[in-house]
Amino acid sequence: IRTASDATIIVPLIKEYLDVAVKNDDHLVKLTAIVQRYISTQQTITGENSLLSDDEKNQLLKIAESEFEEELTDEIDKIQNEDKELQEKINNVKESLEKNDAG
Repeated sequence: IRTASDATIIVPLIKEYLDVAVKNDDHLVKLTAIVQRYISTQQTITGENSLLSDDEKNQLLKIAESEFEEELTDEIDKIQNEDKELQEKINNVKESLEKNDAG
């Protein structure tokens, strides 16, 4: 650049090249984000990089199984107690009917 007229011609070109470079950088950033989302989605679908490791999943399954067994055992105990109570009531009714028939 030797004269002012050279500068008036070249400076807008330099500015345009810089703007294009910034726009290209923006496009590259957006493209990178899209690729990262795609990779993340693929990993989630295939099970890689999931939230829980296999050991953590197994541990949670064991905890769930033990809790389920405890609840099931409690429920069975309740049912057995209710069965005993019903059997006693049936026996009481039978006895009272036998007494009425005898009397």
